[in-house]
Amino acid sequence: MPSGIRWGGLRTKIIAWSFVPTAIILAAVAWVTFSAYQQVTEDLVIERDRELTRFSAGEFAAGLTEHTALLSEYAGVLGILPHVAYNYEGDLAVQSDVLKQAGSRFEVFDGGVLTLSKQGLVVATEPERPEILGQDWSNRSYFRHILRSPGPVFSDIVADGPRGAAVIVVAVPIRGYQGQFEGVMAGLLRVGATASSPLYRDVARLGVGQSGSAYLVDGSGRVIYHSDPDRIGDDFSTHVIVQEMLGGKMGALRTRDIDGRHIVASFAPVPGTPWGLVSEATWAALTSGSRGYQRFLLLLLVLGVAVPALVVAVGVTRITRPIRELIGAAQEVAAGKFGHTISASTGDEVEELAKQFTIMSAQLQESYTHLEQRVADRTKELAALNAIATVVSRSLDLEEI
Repeated sequence: MPSGIRWGGLRTKIIAWSFVPTAIILAAVAWVTFSAYQQVTEDLVIERDRELTRFSAGEFAAGLTEHTALLSEYAGVLGILPHVAYNYEGDLAVQSDVLKQAGSRFEVFDGGVLTLSKQGLVVATEPERPEILGQDWSNRSYFRHILRSPGPVFSDIVADGPRGAAVIVVAVPIRGYQGQFEGVMAGLLRVGATASSPLYRDVARLGVGQSGSAYLVDGSGRVIYHSDPDRIGDDFSTHVIVQEMLGGKMGALRTRDIDGRHIVASFAPVPGTPWGLVSEATWAALTSGSRGYQRFLLLLLVLGVAVPALVVAVGVTRITRPIRELIGAAQEVAAGKFGHTISASTGDEVEELAKQFTIMSAQLQESYTHLEQRVADRTKELAALNAIATVVSRSLDLEEI
């Protein structure tokens, strides 16, 4: 009797007609469940990263108000000086004294502080920059912006720092007793400075980009801050993310970085400024917390298919075992071994079939026994006739016969 699985056998047919469709459905459900979990995880991760970047941009903007508040405080002092006329012919010494007296409070502006008259002339600087005193800076975008807007103004990267250094300008208006415009007070923050730069400390303390990179761009797309210092000052205006962000949009998307790694790039404008903050985090780092749950879910899905397969295999084996025994018994009977019996305690049609086979085998045994007895009797009769025929054939003596 063959012990292997026959592809045309009953066992194979039962599995094919009962379990295979079920296995396909289970596999489909498992795949859909796992895909849905991955999609939900991706949506949650992207949403979380988007909200984190939006919050960080808002927090960074709130930190900038400390700088504007400091400038506004001294702009107010200059605005109430009774003898200061905010033009280049005014009392420059008074303004210089005000800036000098501020002393260490202006250290946050590592590029220095300066004031402009209402005509846009450089009136005073701290620390001293005599080479720019009296220059006409009325063409500066932040000066023109303040003429149109009463609030603080944050510039793009400009070369207004000492010796033409790249700086970000934070400017506030100087107003007189009656609120009239009297000039501009500006604080300069260096771009490309060391990690000790006040501006960069403000960005770094946000905690964005810890699992990837983060960068801050100005209104023209130039990089003010980047996790990689070598990228500071680069032009990112052609990046799709930067273009959308500078258009006032906020969002996040899953993409690849220049190294081909899966990342989530989230972006948000910095409120009150023309700037934007971008955070790029590797997908592996963002999903590290849920990776254990993914493996556990995958294990459950595998068990969801493997356990039913094992149960079906055991069940089919138990169902077909009496049938295999019945086949073996039939082969024994066919070989002349009558009286062979089998027992199957399955409680179903297979058990009834085994009982009927046992009865049939017993009847065949009985019939064969009777047949053998009749053959033996007939053999004896034939032997007697043969003996008589032998005597008759060898003698014609009637008395002998």
